[in-house]
This record gives sequence, structure tokens and C-alpha cells, in this order.
Amino acid sequence: MGNLTISEDARLPFDDLAKRWIETTKHTLKASRLIRREKCVKGIAPFFRGLAVRSLLGGMH
Repeated sequence: MGNLTISEDARLPFDDLAKRWIETTKHTLKASRLIRREKCVKGIAPFFRGLAVRSLLGGMH
């Protein structure tokens, strides 16, 4: 998430950013680690549904 640009990526909903993160990192992960990340994201996603990432960063943006 450190490579987000404030203008575009920070406007993404949490769900979209999480999917992008998994897609861009899955080739570097063991299958068990990928499954764990997918489960974690699935578990926390309902709490952030519809929220843009920039609204989660608080004072960081």
C-alpha cells in the first residue's frame, strides 16, 4: 500500500485495493500464505465495505 498515489489509488474502495494487493503479490507467496491473506481480507472486508482507502488513512493523507 506504500505505492498508492493520493489522487487515484487512495479513492479506491477497500475491497478493490485488497483484491489488487492480493493479485500483485500472489506470485511471491506460498499457497498457504495466499490462502491466509485471502481469508484475512475476507474477514475484515465487511467492516470497510464501501469506504475509500483515503478515509481509512486518517491523518496520513
